[in-house]
Amino acid sequence: MCADFSGTSQSAYRWNEWELQSLEGARCDPSWQQYIQTFWDKHFPIALSIDDGYSYHALRSDGAVVAGREPEYEEARQVVESYAEFLGLNCLAWTSYTAR
Repeated sequence: MCADFSGTSQSAYRWNEWELQSLEGARCDPSWQQYIQTFWDKHFPIALSIDDGYSYHALRSDGAVVAGREPEYEEARQVVESYAEFLGLNCLAWTSYTAR
């Protein structure tokens, strides 16, 4: 995981890939770029997905977990109120999946 943040990972996607894509799309609009940077300053990606389009889950600065997807990554919706709740849901889903 440290390699993702240091830029030495072999992953095809950087840890902040969706932010970088948004900034590229806003390259001719400084106010839009500022909006994007402000959004991502308050949202830390914890899971990226390329299944059925690009999407993510992020930890918001107030502790909630949100989800967003392309093309407007910054139009995120709250999924749960805390990271602990998010982990609990994922453990429950994994347990159900592996019990099949």
